[in-house]
Amino acid sequence: MSQRTRLMEERARALATVLLTSRDDLQITDLSDEDMGIAYLVTIHFDRPGLRQFGVVLRTRLSPVTADEANKVLKTSLAKTARYGPFPYPVCLFFFTMMESQSWYAWLMKPVHGPDGSLNLAMQQEISSQPLDLAALDGIVALVHEWYDVTFAS
Repeated sequence: MSQRTRLMEERARALATVLLTSRDDLQITDLSDEDMGIAYLVTIHFDRPGLRQFGVVLRTRLSPVTADEANKVLKTSLAKTARYGPFPYPVCLFFFTMMESQSWYAWLMKPVHGPDGSLNLAMQQEISSQPLDLAALDGIVALVHEWYDVTFAS
């Protein structure tokens, strides 16, 4: 691994850590030593029943990207990470660019509403990246909560 690649990965980890720890209800566990493709396992501490977790996969790129370019990069990451799945909990891909500090996310294992009103975990086949910020993180956590609420109720 080149020094630049290592530094980019370290910066992505730092950016993800700062974002995730901005919420008091999230605790992150570093899984970088394990070979499963997931960088962090995030535990949500809340006054709802059950253990609630989601995974985070990190990707980086030096130069800035458009949403379409982010989708292409994350599509490749989806294929690489999918070989470790399916996962028993929701998993997001976080993508950081270094030169202009862009942040994107997409779902790998997403809670998806079924036609019968159920909420199931589905490995995504297509990528639809969205800007990653505090509001997006709130939406991610809300969808994860919704999935666990339905899962634990059934």
